[in-house]
Amino acid sequence: RGDVPQAEEVFRRVLKSGRLHKSQTRMAWNTMIKACANAGEHNHARHLFHEMSVHIKPNRQTFGKLIETAAKGGKQREALMWFKEMEAHRFMPNVVTYTALIDAAAKA
Repeated sequence: RGDVPQAEEVFRRVLKSGRLHKSQTRMAWNTMIKACANAGEHNHARHLFHEMSVHIKPNRQTFGKLIETAAKGGKQREALMWFKEMEAHRFMPNVVTYTALIDAAAKA
């Protein structure tokens, strides 16, 4: 497990600096969501997604990270929920998305 509070402190400082372009800002959010998943902080990853959505539009990678997060936590239904939300946002799934769904199903 990593130090999520320290990672988030750095993340918040970077966002606050205003030095990131839109695509870099989205990448920072996606990276922080993935960091939470890697540390087993699945609820915090979901919270960050909702916070992110207020500031910047999520992309396919964002949903992929959330699906991976759910899969890592063995939460098949949640993974499917994120998959459906991704489709509702009209993002096409890719091999990473399908791999995460398979992983979620295997852990259920």
